[in-house]
Amino acid sequence: MKKFEYLTVNIPADGFWTKTVNVHSFNEILNTYGRDGWELVDKIAVDELGTIKSVVCVFKRELNNQF
Repeated sequence: MKKFEYLTVNIPADGFWTKTVNVHSFNEILNTYGRDGWELVDKIAVDELGTIKSVVCVFKRELNNQF
């Protein structure tokens, strides 16, 4: 049976008046975790009164069976 571990990463939005997630930085973060074997399985925008504050990304990767 496959076993997985999970990781959540909070990526804050930038900007004073309008909050946006920097696409270039976002891609770098996703690629960094992807190279380490993590697969993005979900993302959740965290907002406050209609303004995006951050994006929470949920990753998973298969555990190596060493038992």
